[in-house]
Amino acid sequence: MMLNRFWRTIVAAFSLCLAPLPGLQLAFDLPFDLLADPSDEPEQGWMKLEELLLLDPLPDLMEGEERSAERMTSSPETGHSPTPMIAPSPSPSPVPTPTPTPTPTPTPTPTAPLLPTTLQPDETDHQTIPYQEIIPVVLEGPGWIFAGAREGGTVTLEDRLSTGSTTIFQFALPAPGTYTLFFQQQNPYDGTMRIKELILEITPPSTPRGLTTPLASPGPTPVSTPAPLSTPASPLPSPTLREALALIDRGAYDQALDTLQTLLSASPDDTLPIRAQLFRLGTLTRTPDLIARHVEAASLLSPPVLLDALTLLLDTHTYPPIPSILETLDQAPLTPAQREDLLYYRARYYEEAPPHRIEDAYDLYRRILETYPLTQRRKEILSRMRHLERHYLYVR
Repeated sequence: MMLNRFWRTIVAAFSLCLAPLPGLQLAFDLPFDLLADPSDEPEQGWMKLEELLLLDPLPDLMEGEERSAERMTSSPETGHSPTPMIAPSPSPSPVPTPTPTPTPTPTPTPTAPLLPTTLQPDETDHQTIPYQEIIPVVLEGPGWIFAGAREGGTVTLEDRLSTGSTTIFQFALPAPGTYTLFFQQQNPYDGTMRIKELILEITPPSTPRGLTTPLASPGPTPVSTPAPLSTPASPLPSPTLREALALIDRGAYDQALDTLQTLLSASPDDTLPIRAQLFRLGTLTRTPDLIARHVEAASLLSPPVLLDALTLLLDTHTYPPIPSILETLDQAPLTPAQREDLLYYRARYYEEAPPHRIEDAYDLYRRILETYPLTQRRKEILSRMRHLERHYLYVR
């Protein structure tokens, strides 16, 4: 029995060593049952060759067995059969790494811009302006830009206009108080920067608006409201004219017109006072033709009446009598507010009436903004200037 087991081991070793040679493999592929002892029983502890080889195969024997199995599966008789894939052993599942909790970033507190606080101004100016919704700032010279304010977001730049010789800014301020504004201007030749600090003292709106400096008196009544009208410079020639003036004061304009026309036809010599009252009646009744027929008497009327007549004539596009009224107002003593009105009406006349003196109108609009920076017509004037620039002056 020991001898049979020895020969069986020798034959199995030769079979594995000669496995790469197909012919020799068949020669030594002997049935192990012929060498087995019939008295061998599996239960006596003896293992078959297959079980013996599975215990601890040598590396070279295992490689030979793999090559032999590969040749046998790819032999011409059987054809190629796929080598069964050995399922990989499952890898251990990775231990989940705890995700770190993100630390919330603190929200920065809004602060005022740092630029104005670091500027070193070349000059400092102080201005006191009564409060209004839009505060204008006029700087001499072109090319100024707004650099910021110490108050941060409390100052809002609404508009900026460069007129060639000046730069005009419009700011919206929340309330009266003290505001520090910074402006920059760069020299285009050497690149140097000029910094200006402007301290605005915004007072409550107790002073009259529309003027550069406060006046000692409240000033004249605005043109848009009824103003007391003057009487002719010369004494009234007859009681009938006095009656016509009384009718005008009471608002009986139709009766006053009939009375004045009767007096005009009955007094061919001295008609200038009567014509002046007809001119005045034309402004009250909004009749531009009546003003145009009696414009020669404009010198006898007060500036408020003449300025009201200019408004009516421009709105109705009745241009022929306007030059005579403008000439009369040039010789009359006017308040600063009336001077501003005169510049405005003249600029409108140059813009609207033929032959349309566009450049002269533009210069007058700019002069108003420079001379009267607190004018209530600012938005309207800026709109007209942009219209002229877009359609006439800077057309490409």
